Amino acid sequence: MTEGWLKTNTPGVRTRITKDGLPQYLATWRDHAGRQRSATFGTKKEAIAVREGARAKVRRITGGEERAPLLEAKTFDELAEHWLKIKAGQKKSIKDDRSIINRHLRPVLGPLALPQIRKDVLDEVYVELVGEFDEDGEEIRAGKVGAKTAWNILTLLGSMLREAKKQDWIPDVPHIERPPQDQQDFVWIDEAQVARLIEAAAEDEEHPQLSLIVATAAYSGLRAGEVLGLQWSDIDFEARRIGVRRSFGAEDGKDSSTKSRKVRYVPLLGKLQIVLQAWRADCPSETWLFPSRTGEARNPSDRHLQEFLHGALERAEIDESSVRGGRSNNGFRVVQRRPFTFHDLRHTFASNWMLAGEDLFKLSKVLGHKSITTTERYAHLAPEAFDGIRAMGGARDGATVGEAAPELVEENRRLREEVERLRSETARQQKMIDRLLAS
Repeated sequence: MTEGWLKTNTPGVRTRITKDGLPQYLATWRDHAGRQRSATFGTKKEAIAVREGARAKVRRITGGEERAPLLEAKTFDELAEHWLKIKAGQKKSIKDDRSIINRHLRPVLGPLALPQIRKDVLDEVYVELVGEFDEDGEEIRAGKVGAKTAWNILTLLGSMLREAKKQDWIPDVPHIERPPQDQQDFVWIDEAQVARLIEAAAEDEEHPQLSLIVATAAYSGLRAGEVLGLQWSDIDFEARRIGVRRSFGAEDGKDSSTKSRKVRYVPLLGKLQIVLQAWRADCPSETWLFPSRTGEARNPSDRHLQEFLHGALERAEIDESSVRGGRSNNGFRVVQRRPFTFHDLRHTFASNWMLAGEDLFKLSKVLGHKSITTTERYAHLAPEAFDGIRAMGGARDGATVGEAAPELVEENRRLREEVERLRSETARQQKMIDRLLAS
């Protein structure tokens, strides 16, 4: 705000010459809530008078002599409409935001004026979502959603309240409690199960591309929309890499950018290279890897990724009892493993990558995570990676893990230390941010 303004001999008052050659004065001060305020005037005397009057008013309010003026009483419903409007063209996850707001936030907070949404209200929202536990971890009151979903809901709520503060609709952002995130909030299958699943998918004669789609997801870590958005020009067999340039939304099937809106490159591992080279000769499209019957791009809502995958899972004898991983409830007790979904092929790739002793930070880049903390969920798998495991036919150019076990032990130790350091630093920074937002 003060760029181009020159200091005067009066604190809080600056000056400049306008294009018309006239002097102009800028007065700045902080109101009773600590927010920066400013105004411009034609004379220095007027700027000083208004600034001193505003500062005197702050002293009266903070001293209890005068009641603070009420903020504009916007409701949460109005904030929700504002949020969906300004974020519509900015976020790929805006449909998720709309669903969370309408299903979980508006029913509880909708009619409330924003200044009423204080810590006591937010604590009740937390308990409604996550549940209530005693000091021994026994459930007193069941939550409506799992810890991961609750985390997403509360994170969105925090972002919305920060936007409200930015608009001066609330004086500060109250602290929002979030549930602890367990490191095993996903399920996955090992490489032997992946091979069985691909074989079982190949038995589906009505949908011959199913096994190819499954193999691509399991051996590349791409999201469903990214797999279906692949074109042959994205596959570089010579350099052994895949360019991820587009993704199809599950609802509208439209071609759009990836989740991060950036192009990223992932390695073309040995097993997948063999599959795709064989498919290149038989593929009916010169453009799309996995075209529809008409030769166009496949709709991501196609049942190939849903119920037909379930049929392949049944033929491969993969169910809740045979998948690995699992989910904990608020960090206290392990609940039943859930059914395996197409997105779990992404978790499968990441888990088998770590089992093979590969680098956590490279994995973060391959998966397209913005933060290494998202990738940390797979770090606990690294200690298991020591007895002759081969990384999907090419993660270490064909070398078995057993041949490099001493090196992997040291590498694994270093990775664990770095992960712990990053986790501690992230927690420290989050506490600082929460304190700043609450101040």
